[in-house]
Amino acid sequence: MPASRAAARRAPWLAAGVALLLALPPGIAGAEGPAGLNATLNEADVAHLRTEALFEEERLAEAAALAERDVALHEKVVAFYKGRLPRQHTPATPSPELFVGAALDQLGWILIELGQHRRAEEVFARAHAIYRRILVAGDEELAGLSIAGLARLAALRGDSAAAEGLRREIVAFDALLGSPFPCLAYSEVGRLFAMKADHDVAEAMLRLAAESYRGAPAVQVELLRNQADLALERGEPEVAEPLLVKALEAASARARSAGTPSPRLARVLDSLGRLHLAIGRPDRAVQAFTRALALQEEALGPGHLAAAESLDGLALGHMQRGEPARAAPLLDRALAIREQVLGPGHPATAALRLHLGDLRRATGDDGAAAALYQRAQADLEEASGPDHPAVAEALLRRAALARGGGRPEPGRSEALSQRALAIVEKVFGPRHPRVADALDALAEGHLRAGSIPSAAQALARSTEIRDRRAAALLADSSEEQKLAAVEALRGQTDLVLALPAAASPQGGAAVDLALTTILRRKGRALDALAAGRAALRDRQRPEDARLLRELVAIQGAIVDAIVRGPGAVPAAEHDAALAELERQKARLEAELGKRGATLLRDDRLVTLAEVKAAIPEDGALVEMIVRRPVGEAAEAPRLAAYVLRRRGAARFVDLGEARAAAGLVDELRQALASPRRDPAPAARALDERVLRPLRPLLGDARRILISPDGELNLVPFGALLDEGGRALIERFTFTYLSSGRDLVRFLHDETPPEPGPAAVLIGAPDFGDPDRQRSRYRPGAGPDSIELGDIRFRPLPGTAEEIAAIGAVIPGAKALTGAAATEEAVQAVAHPRILHIATHGFFLPPVVASAGRALESPLLRGGLALATANQPVTGREDGILTAHELAGLDLYGTRLVVLSACETGVGAARSGDGVYGLRRAVLMAGAQSLVMSLWKISDRETRDLMVQYHRRLQGGGGRSEALREAALAVRAAPGNQHPFYWAGFISAGDWSSLDGKDVPQRPAPPPPVAPGPRGCGCAVGPGSGGSAAALALAALLLGCVRRQRRPEDRRA
Repeated sequence: MPASRAAARRAPWLAAGVALLLALPPGIAGAEGPAGLNATLNEADVAHLRTEALFEEERLAEAAALAERDVALHEKVVAFYKGRLPRQHTPATPSPELFVGAALDQLGWILIELGQHRRAEEVFARAHAIYRRILVAGDEELAGLSIAGLARLAALRGDSAAAEGLRREIVAFDALLGSPFPCLAYSEVGRLFAMKADHDVAEAMLRLAAESYRGAPAVQVELLRNQADLALERGEPEVAEPLLVKALEAASARARSAGTPSPRLARVLDSLGRLHLAIGRPDRAVQAFTRALALQEEALGPGHLAAAESLDGLALGHMQRGEPARAAPLLDRALAIREQVLGPGHPATAALRLHLGDLRRATGDDGAAAALYQRAQADLEEASGPDHPAVAEALLRRAALARGGGRPEPGRSEALSQRALAIVEKVFGPRHPRVADALDALAEGHLRAGSIPSAAQALARSTEIRDRRAAALLADSSEEQKLAAVEALRGQTDLVLALPAAASPQGGAAVDLALTTILRRKGRALDALAAGRAALRDRQRPEDARLLRELVAIQGAIVDAIVRGPGAVPAAEHDAALAELERQKARLEAELGKRGATLLRDDRLVTLAEVKAAIPEDGALVEMIVRRPVGEAAEAPRLAAYVLRRRGAARFVDLGEARAAAGLVDELRQALASPRRDPAPAARALDERVLRPLRPLLGDARRILISPDGELNLVPFGALLDEGGRALIERFTFTYLSSGRDLVRFLHDETPPEPGPAAVLIGAPDFGDPDRQRSRYRPGAGPDSIELGDIRFRPLPGTAEEIAAIGAVIPGAKALTGAAATEEAVQAVAHPRILHIATHGFFLPPVVASAGRALESPLLRGGLALATANQPVTGREDGILTAHELAGLDLYGTRLVVLSACETGVGAARSGDGVYGLRRAVLMAGAQSLVMSLWKISDRETRDLMVQYHRRLQGGGGRSEALREAALAVRAAPGNQHPFYWAGFISAGDWSSLDGKDVPQRPAPPPPVAPGPRGCGCAVGPGSGGSAAALALAALLLGCVRRQRRPEDRRA
């Protein structure tokens, strides 16, 4: 009880006590005269107030000593009054015992923090007995503190059965006192119900806690943590994270104010670490648990029970990072603490045995793991009952052992998984992530036993659960959180993808399920980012626009901080400032995610039927995916392809080990990057590996809507050679997709409320003197680093001609060249119909920057050079538009972006999530389609190809088909047969015309012939129609105006 309130409450009985003393004979009054009584009460006031302050500052040893003194002083007062005042306790004449209870409450909470749980229980029991006997209206705060303390102690000893009794106590006191209990009582009893897995009651109690919160910071931290832990237990990390962020801010502020190590802050960090583990962020989990452990050990000692929580979490983080050797000593320490403090049969001790079993299994000791799992299950059943979710965790681990190892027991595995499934369905309902865990275990058992239909049935249900949960996470989170949410699905995705390999490749439920899962998950994080931003731009509220501008500014500040380095600022201070910028970025992304999530028009999961209906009659969808084999760690990842046409069943083909295809990709890219190398062997070998097995399934399809995976995103498939040595561009039009899911999105693309300009053309920037040293972008001096300051951008004369020629083709086009082609001008662009940028582009390997900090983000390592790119930097504009900055443009409704520059389609390829770099940035910004380059391209050939491309577009050509025709025209010119000159650009996104019309493929002209004595191949094949003749004539004209190539003509 606060001291000021205590003094006011005891004023009536203090006056009565003084009057009683004055009326007694001197011999009877004794030494305890009015002055002595008043001194005792004053000392108790000071002790109570000081104890409260020390407890808030978490100076626990000092607080405990003063709390003991506070109890003793109030007991002395009670002894004096015993029998001398009316027994009836009323607001007018409160009993002195009330203040003994208040002092006991305070002492009890301090003892809990110190780990003296038995003594704390005795103290709270005394206080509670006092309150039961004398409490009246207005005393609910005191009763609430003792009930909260008893609930915390019950949780610590694993006695979740006490929850209902304490809830009844609250109901009884509510009826007696006629007013709600304090926040802490509801909060702690709610936590106890969560331990009992009675989540509905827990949620109701925590709701009451929030309604009764009255502003005590320490209580707020505990409430927020309890709410977050419940959300995490219910499989709602997107609800838990903002609660924990708020709790962390409050606890950190209190800790800074007190200047002492804070166990309260450590508890929040423990909860935050568990959140990171749950959504697949082991690095951040390790950071949180490491900091929590340091605080616990400094404040409470290395053997305190609270340290075991941090040790356990830290070990799990290391295990999730694949570091079992670092986890082992941490788990051993944690187990020793819990066995000593809680006992060997406590639920928390049993949970540690499960984690130790996981460790033993990870290191190959299945026998030890089995023994640990069995003992943990027995202890959990004894402590919590046979239907507790923790028992299901033990059952699923035992099932995993039974279906793996040297002697599989499929029947036993299925029985254990079925029992676990029954438990979690009963506790959590049919759509909880833990139900998906049990279904996955059941499916894996069926898969190993060869029962593919049963496995597919279980996985169909579990993928639906996980995909709907992922949709909620993706709609309301930062980019990092979105990526983590997608990565968390990887294990189950691999399990689903194993089904077609074990079943018939001719189709069926296994293939349909696998392809549906790919369609729903591949590139999903990028879609969520783009959709949220598009929704915000559609709404066009000033606050949304402000947040988007802030995000772009923060991204730029991060780039500045990394590439500038600390300079004269201490490295630690610089790193702290950079960490704060990254926190601000994550906060803005999460806020934008929330705002965008409320606006998304359709959160349904895409279906196979929807995708099929969006495929043109002469088209085929080819989904490629790298899968990790399930259960056999030694088996290498494999590449698979799924072919889907508008009619007929989905088909599956296993394409062998993924690393073999990746090696062929590398060989081909090296051969294509130089016109002096022969690409034919590599082009034929890669086709044989990845496309020839698919051709029988393509039938008469001529438009290939291809969604590659990993390094295959960097392949110009049109340059591959078939069995007859013909380039595939002669037969097929390739359109690159992030996922076949894009096909459904294309049907619903909308135009912005206010149309932008017809076209914005940016090119031939005035880079400045290429021999001048930039004052920025020299991030490191390590032997393996590439200093951005060493990049020099030479003029590209062909780009000026390119912009002028394209401007003459597109009515209403706005051209910005020379000094006007600035970074600021690009960032001011607002959803033009076409955005064409012709300049130097680059993509760099990871750069060491900022005192050793790595500039690792592909969105920071790729960029475009604009005006003043070679000049010293004097302000915010540096002449370099990074992919990070490009992603912040307003391209919602832009039909086409052309990046007529080097390596604009290159980036860091991530399996299942596309290419990170300029390619990703354009799609994040909202563009419908993109034309980009895969290597350092030739300036003049690029100019010729781009002019051809835009002419065809303006004539109604499709965005992909027009690029194919332009490439064929360039290829047909004398001396251009090498794919270096014509295959460097690819088309991604919507393939239709700029007006959205589906344009079928037109016949290709005959392949070019070798040049004759006059350096010109003029033959036109028999039977060519007007289109073919026109292409051949265009090629002839291109050859006649060719100038000698020079190395500096490349856009690099």
